[in-house]
Amino acid sequence: MRSFIGAVTLIFATSCAGLLDKEGAAFPSSFAEYVRGDLYSTEEVSLQRAAKAIPQGLKDLGYRVSQQDVDKEFGIYIAEGTGEKLIRISIKKQTRILTEIRIRVGLDGDEPLSRFILAKIKTRF
Repeated sequence: MRSFIGAVTLIFATSCAGLLDKEGAAFPSSFAEYVRGDLYSTEEVSLQRAAKAIPQGLKDLGYRVSQQDVDKEFGIYIAEGTGEKLIRISIKKQTRILTEIRIRVGLDGDEPLSRFILAKIKTRF
């Protein structure tokens, strides 16, 4: 029984090591989750840097940003995609260095395209 508890403790400790920053504070690593048509991702980037990267990434993909509104805590972008699909991207400041990015393509969502857009935006961080 002791070896089982030891093994579980070792697995837990090593799997959680990636969730700590240099000072030992916990934060989520970059991970994107697709839920009900929306792609959610928390990225290790400031809100200001993300706000600059989003329109650049969308432009790289040939999308036109038709609406953009950003303040110190939140931001929203509306872009026109192919096939009359609207792309809605919202950003929310989590901490000084963490920003939540939420992407929705069209009314029903499009997971592969949402992930592709996120990957392109991340190249601009």
